[in-house]
Amino acid sequence: MEQLTRRRIAFAVILVLVIAASIFYFLWGTIINRGKLILVGEAPFEVNIYEAGKYICDKSPCEIRQKRGIKNLIMSKEGNEVLVAEVDVPLWGEVTKAIKFKVTPYMREVEEIPVEEGVKEFELTFDNTNKLYKLSEKNSIIDEAIVYFQKEIKSPVIYGNERSIIIIDGEKNQAYRVDQPTNSREKIEGDFEGITKGFWSEDGESFVFETEEGENISLLNKDNKIKELDIIKGRTIYEWAYDGALFFVTDQAFAPSTNVGEYSDYISVVEEVTTTFSFGIYHPDEDSYTQIKNSELVSLPSVLIPASNGKIIYVESEDKNYALYFE
Repeated sequence: MEQLTRRRIAFAVILVLVIAASIFYFLWGTIINRGKLILVGEAPFEVNIYEAGKYICDKSPCEIRQKRGIKNLIMSKEGNEVLVAEVDVPLWGEVTKAIKFKVTPYMREVEEIPVEEGVKEFELTFDNTNKLYKLSEKNSIIDEAIVYFQKEIKSPVIYGNERSIIIIDGEKNQAYRVDQPTNSREKIEGDFEGITKGFWSEDGESFVFETEEGENISLLNKDNKIKELDIIKGRTIYEWAYDGALFFVTDQAFAPSTNVGEYSDYISVVEEVTTTFSFGIYHPDEDSYTQIKNSELVSLPSVLIPASNGKIIYVESEDKNYALYFE
């Protein structure tokens, strides 16, 4: 009798241990052995975690509880390139992964494009009160001087925006750079003879221009140094974006580049002519070029307008309007 009782007790203990182990194993696998994966990106997007399944993130941050350990992620978003990443989920902790999706560039025809803003005009006049030559905004309601000059500037050529102005003495080929916010000016050492057009970047740090004799467009950087760019005038249309990048469309060929820096898809722009037109970006801060895409355009656009969000370029070509979407 006692032996039977002991067997029953032993069986009960084993049963309890098995049940406890099963419960612990279940809790370990479903609750305890867990960490938190936090994904931060532009929602909605989908995450495929190897051997764990797919998850739809309809908001950001997106929190996903996972077993601890190395996780291989495949992240996708409609209209964007697929991203692959690896993260290590800690036990009872959390790991945050920032996701920056990159739009797959594409063009589509649109009914109309934004109206280009008018170019600010400036003029030099003689101030009879101060007996000095005054630089001011042309046709402005408030007739205020930006800076003064003691001597007359002969045949002045002036290009400017809300940040910066360049004044070129057409006779002496001398130039002055004016900073509007500080109402200050400085003389520039450089050759602007025969300048035919010029554009300031929105931040007022860079100025691209063309001359009658120059084959390529040139750039005056924030340090007042002039550099000839690889972009050939007449075969390229270009325009500044709001973030200081110079967008361009050209029939020049692109070649691979070994440059490494802040941007991606680095290229070299060469003189070779192609049968297609390509979109590119010049970055003055790095003196580098990147490619957006080859286009389906059959001629050089007549109008190029980058949107303020930095992700769209509007194009007018062959009496048709297009929008190029990218990031």
